[in-house]
Amino acid sequence: MAGVNPTSVPRCAAVPFIKMHGNGNDFMLVDGVSNALPRSLTDPETVRRLASRRTGIGFDQLMICRGSDTETAAFVMDIFNTDGSRASMCGNGARCFATFVRDHAGLTEARTFKVCIPAAPSPSGHARAPRVVELDVRDAGVVSVDMGIPDVMLEPKGIVVPRQLLASVGEGIQVVGVSIGNPHCVVLLPQGTDVDEIDVASIGREIGTSVDWSADGCNVEFVVDSGRQKSGPWLLKLRVWERGCGETLSCGSGSCAAVVAYSVLHPGSISFDEASDVQMPGGTLSVRIARSGTVQLSGPTETAFVGHVSLSSSAL
Repeated sequence: MAGVNPTSVPRCAAVPFIKMHGNGNDFMLVDGVSNALPRSLTDPETVRRLASRRTGIGFDQLMICRGSDTETAAFVMDIFNTDGSRASMCGNGARCFATFVRDHAGLTEARTFKVCIPAAPSPSGHARAPRVVELDVRDAGVVSVDMGIPDVMLEPKGIVVPRQLLASVGEGIQVVGVSIGNPHCVVLLPQGTDVDEIDVASIGREIGTSVDWSADGCNVEFVVDSGRQKSGPWLLKLRVWERGCGETLSCGSGSCAAVVAYSVLHPGSISFDEASDVQMPGGTLSVRIARSGTVQLSGPTETAFVGHVSLSSSAL
């Protein structure tokens, strides 16, 4: 039997990773500071394969930590959606990233530090400005992220409420566009609506892929106001369709967008510096709008497992 030609066997690199989640919004995190990573890791086909929940690791987004060459941020956080496209922001991912670089990769001992998130390129190929966020690692796995100041559009262009949604909930739907590093279309449903009955997959996709004000689509939040809880914070119930991923169990930036949209449409309901709870299928996050206008997101982070994946060893 003829021997195997070693040159014909693809060389593989074992890439270490950690699987984490924030209320079920899950991520594959990779340390690109301490490890030489193969270029194939960020190929769209590879990302899609790794993201598969049946044949891969399974995640909502891949996050790679890289060193920063500027004084404005300690690290760079590259984000890739399950379809292989780049993402420009992820609130829950940023919180998990903070725990990852500090407690797992051991890249810093600081509890508060800044991260630069490169923006996804525009459909025309033009570069977009990166976003810098500040992370604060607290006790018991809780991490807070300052998401910055959002942009709000009270009458976003190109939004047509689908007939399917009108038929299921009736009149009284309000729509607000919010950009907080990534674009969101917040759909506020009438009080009493059961958000669990909304067909998020089809209606979210219909709205998120047809907006005029964001050329590469947007995330879509379906929100129901549950009012102020007894001796507690305001509560919003939320489900989210994320571009590049589909429906997720939790969405940090979507939670922020929902609170911002609600506070704009209902001034005085939620006070500055007051924490509001946002309840999603995966759990509850806390959102606070500071007097400065910045939005702060807080919630738990958890580690699921640690592993290695073998990929083609071409240099990154």
